[in-house]
Amino acid sequence: MRKKYIKWRGLYKAVNKLDEYHYTIKSEETKKTYDEYLLYFERFSKKSPISLLKLAPKKIQELLIQYVMYMRDQKLSSSSIKGRLAPLFKLLDLNDAIVNKKRILMYAGEDKTTVKDEAYSKQDIEKMVSISKPRTRLIILLYSSTGMRRSALLDLKLKHLEKVEELGIYKITVYQNTKEQHIVFTTNETATAIDQYIQLRKEAGENITKDSWLIRNDFDVDNSYSAKNAKKTSPVNVNTLLRNVLIKTGLRSVNQPKNLRNEKATVHGFRKFTTTQFVNSGLNPEIREMLLGHKIGLAGVYYRPTQNTMLEEYMKAADNLTIDPTFRLNRRIKVLEGREKEIELMKIKHEEEIKDLRQQLASNMEIMARRMGEMDAVMEKYSKVKPNMVKFNLNQLKNKT
Repeated sequence: MRKKYIKWRGLYKAVNKLDEYHYTIKSEETKKTYDEYLLYFERFSKKSPISLLKLAPKKIQELLIQYVMYMRDQKLSSSSIKGRLAPLFKLLDLNDAIVNKKRILMYAGEDKTTVKDEAYSKQDIEKMVSISKPRTRLIILLYSSTGMRRSALLDLKLKHLEKVEELGIYKITVYQNTKEQHIVFTTNETATAIDQYIQLRKEAGENITKDSWLIRNDFDVDNSYSAKNAKKTSPVNVNTLLRNVLIKTGLRSVNQPKNLRNEKATVHGFRKFTTTQFVNSGLNPEIREMLLGHKIGLAGVYYRPTQNTMLEEYMKAADNLTIDPTFRLNRRIKVLEGREKEIELMKIKHEEEIKDLRQQLASNMEIMARRMGEMDAVMEKYSKVKPNMVKFNLNQLKNKT
């Protein structure tokens, strides 16, 4: 069989079927999701997705039907089942493995919601934050204050962050250099947690650069080797951290299966919390969707708000997105202090304007007095002229004419 090749760093190399499959997926985000779904299938079938291609079409179809029935038993919705089948169908299509997809999908059941899909409440998040270590606390605050997707956080490096000094918050560029690129903002509470977490890592011996991960793997602060050797955090690790926190706070049962869906999704519940606060705070609908990384259709082609405009809209929700009431109080104090400064500046400006008006008035009065004096002098001069002289002058004028 003739080998297939792809271009890699200016060279061409032979690829296996999984490499070829990955090469056809344009979005990195989709690639990560598909890989996760393929892993779910592998755990169920005890077979790698590639080994599936070695089976006869009928056997493949039977195995996929069993997989669908297994997912139905796990209480997954019809849409979730179809989503997990999508990468398997793509792999089969790429390798010309013909199966009856319509028949397989008939077992997925009716399109309906199997569980309520709710947002975390502020009280839920407050409980989680109160018992969490700095790293987990920061993960929770980042998800709840920005509304970013799970995978977006894991790819972030410090170079993607920009401090807005006057507000004490961060602007973050997620999915940089991809079609999904957009900006989000943090609350002051989250920005403080970021600074504290980075400082903790510095003190432990990590060499912090712009290319350092925003969220790194866990490490022992007393072990300089583990502190210095930072690695990227995995999605499984984040899910495990959050699940443990949910169990400790009583928001999740300790005996609940990991793959069972909950009314409040482990990570997506934060995104729903953020969206709810955006709506309740009256954000511009288009900007709200842009901050969440959603497409806004035709409006997206023509509507180009500035980052300052987007920041102003985000700040409308800052209090509602802040978990610790202390930070909300501090923010309100700063707002009041800012207003007091504005009032003081207005007062100074008003006093200066009054002073200028008084000076202008005094100058005008002086000019008027001077002109009045000149008029008095003229009047006095003409008051000394005798009437017969005026008459004589008039007669002279008449004779001349």
